[in-house]
Parts: sequence; structure tokens; C-alpha cells
Amino acid sequence: MEKNQSIKISTIAIIALLIPFILLILSENIWNENFSKNANEIKLIEKKELFFKETMELVKNNSSNQRTIFLLGSSHVIRINATQVDELILDENVKIYNLGISADQPTTRLNDLDKIIATNPEIVVYGISYRDFEFPYQNLPPFDFPEPQHIFYTQLGIGNIFDNVFPSNPQWLTKNILKNIVQINPSEINKQEKIIQSNTPFFEYDKEAIIKTNKDLKKMKPTLEMSWTDTNQKMKNIYALNKIITELHKHEIKIIIFTTPLHEYYLNSLSDSQKEQFLELKKQLTEKHKIEIQNFEEKYNGLNIWADISHISYHKNATEYNKDIAEIILMEMNP
Repeated sequence: MEKNQSIKISTIAIIALLIPFILLILSENIWNENFSKNANEIKLIEKKELFFKETMELVKNNSSNQRTIFLLGSSHVIRINATQVDELILDENVKIYNLGISADQPTTRLNDLDKIIATNPEIVVYGISYRDFEFPYQNLPPFDFPEPQHIFYTQLGIGNIFDNVFPSNPQWLTKNILKNIVQINPSEINKQEKIIQSNTPFFEYDKEAIIKTNKDLKKMKPTLEMSWTDTNQKMKNIYALNKIITELHKHEIKIIIFTTPLHEYYLNSLSDSQKEQFLELKKQLTEKHKIEIQNFEEKYNGLNIWADISHISYHKNATEYNKDIAEIILMEMNP
């Protein structure tokens, strides 16, 4: 009897020790994930501020004939090699900047519009796709137009960096919070070797670019829920895109809209309703703004240039995408 009682006591003691240990691991994982995410978001804000500040200073002090061109959009657009496009333009006065941002949407891009206009680009090239008019991010709070600054900071959650974090070691946590508020070291956030390109200021490329085989691509599925069930958010993104186009036209900045490339395996996952809605949206944009939309979404099927089913590889041998972007820019520069 005493032996059984001893076993029970030992078991309870072990469980009592395990529970705080498990909570410690979980809370520190939550902290690391939340801090890493928000640190990257703060880093993006700082990059934007620096880029637009430097670019606006160049515009003010520039007595040359430099012609600036911005590429805008999500990770689909990031795959465009701005350096290669620059070289294909064959004009030393033209400077291409790829301002693509991962997970970008028209609603968040609207926040940059005043700064984009202030830098006076000659042409803005904007890549859109199905993913721009759905709502895969479930935890973003609602917001109202027209308050782009509020939209930007609320969506990024900058005011909630340290919310909902269970501190396993309050002293350690406090020290690290204070240390990282003063200076966030990006190398500590992601150890993988990256390449930073001055003409793609908002994204860091992995050093080793890959091209996936067709066998690998067949195993992939779209990374985002393609439901288009959140009609409210979809309409906000449509509103934002229309606002961007209207304001650029008002300031006599040329805009090129194109649909970004998608692999046939991705396109096959879309419903007829989604395809019809996207087609109708493109038709409305064309009629309202009197612009021609370049359709690249099916253009590269069958080519061995894919990193996954929704992204062209930025491998040095994947040049077709860059050539086509250069071509539509040249057409707009020399109508």
C-alpha cells in the first residue's frame, strides 16, 4: 500500500515538474515566432522610410534626365530581376526599382501611394493576380477607408508586438524586449544567407535560387485558400487598386497593369467562378481607366522556370519573365 502511495506521489511530482517545463517551451516558441514576425515588419517599415527618403532627395537634387520606373506587387512580382530588366531596356538614363513585397495587397500598397507619387516615377508597373482579391490572412483587424496610415500600422500589428505573449522568464524577456527595441539585428532573425539588391529594396533573396522539376510541381498545391469568401475584403482591394490607378493618372504617371504568371497546376485548382470574376474585374478596370491589361498568367506554362506553382524562379537562367516585363516597359516608353 505504501509502495503504491509512493508511486502516486512520484507520478504527481513528475507531472507537476513537466507542466511548467512544457509551458516554458510553448511560451518561448510563441515569443520567438511573434517577435520574429513583428521584427521583420518593423524592418520593412524602416526600409520603406529610408528608400523613399533617399529617392525623394535624388529627385530634388537630380539635374540629369534619369527616368525612374517602379515595379509593384506581391511575391509574384519580386521574382522579376530588376537588374536584368534594366539591362534589357538599353538606356542608361532609365532606372528600374522592384518594390515588390511578400504578401502585398492593394489595400496595404495604398499606404505607399503618396510617397510613390512624390518620387515622380515615369512609369509604375503593377502586377496583380487572384490572390490580391481574396483574404487569406484571418487575424487582421477591420479598418475603414480613407485612412491609409491607420490601415498600414493596424494591419501590421505594430502596436501589438508584445501582446499575448506568456513570459517564461520575465527578467530575460524584459532585457530582450528593451535590447531589441533599441536595435533589431536582422541576422539573428534569419540565419539563412541572403542577397540584398539595391534595386529590390524591400526583399532579400535566398542565395541559391531553385528551379523545380515537373515531378515536384505536381505534388504542390496553392499555398493560399482560394475561396474568395470574404466579399468585404475583396471589395476593399478592388477599391484600393482603382484608387491607385486613378491617383497615378491624376499625377500624369503612366501605369501598366499585368497579371502575374501562374503554373497550370495552380490555374487548374481555380473554380470557373473565380476565373469569371477575375476576368470581369480586368474588363471593368480596362473600361474604367482606358488601359490595356497585359495577361501573363498562362504565358509560361510548359517552361522549366518555376520555383513553385505560383512563383517564377529568380534563377539566372529563368529570363523569359524579365524579357517580357522589359518589352511592355519599352512599349509604354516609346508608344
